[in-house]
Amino acid sequence: MPTAIAVLGSMTHLCYPRDIDVEQLVSLRQAQLSYRLSDELAEDIFRQHTRKLVEKNISAALDRMKSRTRTVQDVVKVVEELDKILAFNNKLISLKNHEDAASFACGVGPVSVSGGKYDSEREKDDLKLLYRAYVTDAVSGGRMEEHKLAALNQLKNIFGLGKREAESITLDITSKVYRKRLAQGVSSGDLEFSDSKAAFLQNLCEELHFDPQKATEIHEGTDAPLFPEIYRQKLQQCAADGVLSDEDVKALTRLRVMLCIPQHTIDAAHSDICGSLFEKSVSFVSFPVMHLYLILGGFKLN
Repeated sequence: MPTAIAVLGSMTHLCYPRDIDVEQLVSLRQAQLSYRLSDELAEDIFRQHTRKLVEKNISAALDRMKSRTRTVQDVVKVVEELDKILAFNNKLISLKNHEDAASFACGVGPVSVSGGKYDSEREKDDLKLLYRAYVTDAVSGGRMEEHKLAALNQLKNIFGLGKREAESITLDITSKVYRKRLAQGVSSGDLEFSDSKAAFLQNLCEELHFDPQKATEIHEGTDAPLFPEIYRQKLQQCAADGVLSDEDVKALTRLRVMLCIPQHTIDAAHSDICGSLFEKSVSFVSFPVMHLYLILGGFKLN
C-alpha cells in the first residue's frame, strides 16, 4: 500500500532516545491523517519500526556474547546494548504518558520482540542468554539495586519471557552470589561478630532481593547445603598442616554452634577429611620402610 510505505518512510529517521521527540511524533500523526491511514495500521507500522531498532541492539549483543574470543570488554558491551534497549523503552513509555500523547503517532509505548525475528522458541534461548548476562552484571557488586530490579522486569517483558523463566534464571545467579557472600561473611568473622545471625542473614537476603525461604533451603537443603560445606572448608584449612591445634578445635566448635550443624554431619566431615589425611600419612611412611626392607633383603640374598 503506497500510503503505508509513505508513512513508514517518514519513520526512517527515527533513531534512539536523543532523536525521538514530541515534534517528530506529532508530524508522524499528521502524516498518517493526511494519507487517511487507519490507526490500527499506523500503530502496526510504528511498532514494527521500533521493534527493528531493538532487534539491531539484540543482534549486536548476541554477536558479542557468542564470540569465540569473548573478553570482559565484550560482556561490558553486551550490557551496554541492553541498556540502550531499556533507555529506548523508557523514553517511549514516558512519551506515551505525555500530556499531548493524543496528538502523537499511534503505537507509542513499551517495545517488544513479539512478532519479529526473535519471537520464536529457538530465538528465546538466545534472549535468555542475554537476560542471564544482565542479571549477572546486576549483582556483580554483591547486591541487587532497586533500579536494576526494575530494569530486569522491563527486559523480561521486552523479551517476552515468562515469569517462571525469568525467576529461574535470576534465582540461579543470585543463589551463587548469596553463597559467596555468606561464605565471605563466615571467613571474615562478620557473621560471628554480628549482633544477630538472623539479622545478618536477613540483611543479606534484602540486599540481593533474595527469598528467605530459598536461603533456608541453601543452608539446610539436601542439594549441596551451604553450612556443612563452609564447615568442611574450614576443617580442610585447619588440617592442612596435618595437625588440629586447640585453637583450631575451638574455632571449629564455634562455627558448628553458630551454623547449627548437626553432629552426624560434623562426624562425617572429620571422617572424610581427617581420614583421608591420615591415609596419605600412612602411605608416605610405608613407602620408605618397604623400600628399605627390599634393599636390605636384596643385600642378604647376595
